[in-house]
Amino acid sequence: MCNRNLFLSRLQGVLPVFTALLLITCRPGVGLSANTYNDIGISLNTPASEETFHGYVEYGVLVTNSSETATHSVSLVAPKSAYSGYGNYIERLSRTVVVPPSSSVTVPFLQPPVMVRGSDIEVTIDGRRQREAVPFHSRHCTSYSGYYSGSAHSPRVSVLLSRNVSFDDFEKGIENAYSSGAAGAWSRHPDRCSFIKAEVPVTEWNTGWLAYSCYDGIVVSAEDMRIMPTPVRAAVLHYLQVGGTLLVLDSWEPPEGWLTVRGKEGLFDLRYVGFGMCVINQKSSRDTDCWDNDKFKFLKEQVWSPTASAMISRKSVSDTNVWFPVVATLAMPIRGLFLLVLCFAIVIGPANLLILSRKNRRIWMLWTAPLLSIVASLAVIFYAFFAEGWRGHVRIQAITILDEASHRAGTVAISAFYCPLTPRGGLHFDYETELTPLGTESYREGTPKSIDWTADQHLSSGWMSARVPAHFLVRKNQMRRERVKITGDGSSVEALNGLGAEIKRLWYSDGQGRIYEAENIAAGAKVALMAGHDSLLDPPNPDALRKVFSSGWLSGYNELSRLPHQYLRPNTYIAVLEDTPFVEQPLKNPKSRNLKSVVIGFLGEPADAG
Repeated sequence: MCNRNLFLSRLQGVLPVFTALLLITCRPGVGLSANTYNDIGISLNTPASEETFHGYVEYGVLVTNSSETATHSVSLVAPKSAYSGYGNYIERLSRTVVVPPSSSVTVPFLQPPVMVRGSDIEVTIDGRRQREAVPFHSRHCTSYSGYYSGSAHSPRVSVLLSRNVSFDDFEKGIENAYSSGAAGAWSRHPDRCSFIKAEVPVTEWNTGWLAYSCYDGIVVSAEDMRIMPTPVRAAVLHYLQVGGTLLVLDSWEPPEGWLTVRGKEGLFDLRYVGFGMCVINQKSSRDTDCWDNDKFKFLKEQVWSPTASAMISRKSVSDTNVWFPVVATLAMPIRGLFLLVLCFAIVIGPANLLILSRKNRRIWMLWTAPLLSIVASLAVIFYAFFAEGWRGHVRIQAITILDEASHRAGTVAISAFYCPLTPRGGLHFDYETELTPLGTESYREGTPKSIDWTADQHLSSGWMSARVPAHFLVRKNQMRRERVKITGDGSSVEALNGLGAEIKRLWYSDGQGRIYEAENIAAGAKVALMAGHDSLLDPPNPDALRKVFSSGWLSGYNELSRLPHQYLRPNTYIAVLEDTPFVEQPLKNPKSRNLKSVVIGFLGEPADAG
């Protein structure tokens, strides 16, 4: 009986670890490496080894604690030792987890779109650094991607294929579509697609949308979509809402809850989902070996490339600030500093010598010269502070698609920060934010960077430098409860501002396509809407929001603010705000805030009558 109880207790301690080992395989990856450190076991799920060029790559980490009494703190740092050098790379990617007794913790270990220069993961348990490292190697945004990833107009794309999709059919199809017929022409083509085959079925894919952000497209079969678990399907939907694409082979209809707009291209049925699109091959089988070249060119040029091009920028730091200025000029106050130095030279030299000679105290030069130097140095420092201040500047311009029925907010934004002094605490963002730094596309530019995922997404060092603007492309998909409540009928329509910020301008289209307008609606206020002179386009462009994403978020914001009737649909509204309630502003007490956003709201239900 004693032996039986002992066996059952041991089995109870092993079951959580065994279950967690099964859970960690829920990744479209290629391998699982495991290491054991006494009570602690660490397993790392490595994603596909092919190179990707933007977005985040997720390395699933499973930490198990086999002790029945002790709680352990485990810290992971990658790479264990960064290669010495200069430029734009991640020198420290870290996360700390606390694992209770007889349990396991699965945590995402995410790499932003910056190369990691080094290998292996260093493990520290309860403050003690372990000698053995966890094998780790990254090909995400490696140094040569800048040379071979194509141009911003025709970028190289990465596409994830499910296990039920033929890798050879897609690779050969794209090759034939773009081959000029000359031997070796395709191998020299800079715009080829990188197809990445998932090694696990869709039932074991990731449940967070950031894990798919490095792909320009996902290709699955209709059967994959039918057996896909609800959390995985939700992650794919969230990926689509912020600009991703999905190709479904065989007949399939998006489920209820997918806010889609229909379109058509040949035999493809198109569903525009937020800023992304879903392509459904309804009228032929999933075998693509019989597709003609036009189909593959459509997928490459009209589906996958727009997502990639939206995330690529070839601008330098100064050019980026010209394109999206956060401060008026980056120039030093040269004239004032020159006058200050000139006065110092006159005072410490001729003036000082003349005065001391008249007083017959030339020996005082031994202490007046150092004193004047100290005063001049302090004057330069204070002049720089008073000329520019020591508080930072922030500018954010965002576009949000708010689906009030599902309470999801998909946002794309451009964020820019400038500080005369490097922020001591770095920048903090939440776990649902994708950040793409601009102005450092070449690995030779920029500085080594550190990021910690323990409490949030903490850009701890290297992402901002004193007097150098930092620009980011931002994508977010969140659960949000904000809304604009519309009530009334055609003769009297009212809007209640529940967006948490003042609405400068609001346009609303009812079910019949009539457009109503209002201005300056305070947060929480309710106002009557006036009938406008414009009406909806008939029919409206189904790909309008997709073009906003792919053609440029800055110009898209201007278009939405200037020509809202071209983007409205029945039972939708467009609100222009002088704030960004859906994008965080991480700088504390900035000197200037230039925050603007446009919200495209899809009402959860038609306007209430009465």
